[in-house]
Amino acid sequence: MFKKSFCVIALGLLLFSCTQKHQTQLAPEYLFDQSDEHVISSVINNKQNTISIIYGNDLALKYAHDTLRMHTRGEKFIMVTWIQKPMPHWYGTNMNGNILSVETVKVSQNPNGDVLYDYQLQQKDGHHLVKREANNDKRIKLITGQMAAVFP
Repeated sequence: MFKKSFCVIALGLLLFSCTQKHQTQLAPEYLFDQSDEHVISSVINNKQNTISIIYGNDLALKYAHDTLRMHTRGEKFIMVTWIQKPMPHWYGTNMNGNILSVETVKVSQNPNGDVLYDYQLQQKDGHHLVKREANNDKRIKLITGQMAAVFP
């Protein structure tokens, strides 16, 4: 009697465990879709525990590859910064977590030919990115000054 009860319970558990479907889902708050832009470079800051990727349009990518480093009107750079979090199942490695900020630099020129920068900052405020007023020359130089990474 005990053997029959045990077999019925084991068979029931086996059937129920086989019918459940487990599908992995990407966490949308960790992603940043910039499909019309190119990856230019990345910056990892272990002191601040952040990972950043700099994206750019065709003109920005051309500038990042250029050794002369002459800006042209229409360049657009986007730097997305995430908090680092441990990568599951891979000890000692970090990956991007929640987005902390999105910085955008657009390059233009005045009639005299002087280069002008339009800098916009969006920082995380709770669960949303909120635009902040900022004019930070250091950040502009950091974002536009990165040489393009070489991908194999």
